[in-house]
Amino acid sequence: GVAKVAAHFAKDERYSAKCLPVLQEMCNDSKEAIREIAAGAFYSGEILNLPNASLYLERFVESRAFIESGWRLFDLLQNFGRELAPFANIILAAYRRALRPESHDMSASKNWRWLWDANLSSLILRLYEQLNSPSELSTRNECLDVIDDMLFHHFDPVVSQLRELD
Repeated sequence: GVAKVAAHFAKDERYSAKCLPVLQEMCNDSKEAIREIAAGAFYSGEILNLPNASLYLERFVESRAFIESGWRLFDLLQNFGRELAPFANIILAAYRRALRPESHDMSASKNWRWLWDANLSSLILRLYEQLNSPSELSTRNECLDVIDDMLFHHFDPVVSQLRELD
């Protein structure tokens, strides 16, 4: 009930500041069905246009629901037609979250690693390519550190994606 109503209204700028914090809590609910409904609001394209969207999404990355289906957020960002720089903190936080051992234990999906590897590595590379201003240098360097780390942790898609850039 409450999760469905909050998820429905979360996309509307008039209600998002009230709905999104409630949904963030529900993303750690003990019931999978509640987590799934709540997470759906964070996978909606409309959320990317909300004020403070990156703040809400960064908190969402820490949730159990994100670990279960975070690849959907990556897919949303992949299809986002504008610059990824406003969401750099989310993309980088998602990578750090993916490396935590508890992230692997919580995932019910057998395809978890493949979905994350393929989507996350291409987002990191795309973000790196888009960051060109001097004010973005530290984030660009962090992307390079993540790419190095992906290679170290055998995120296989990053190897083929790097070859395509050459």
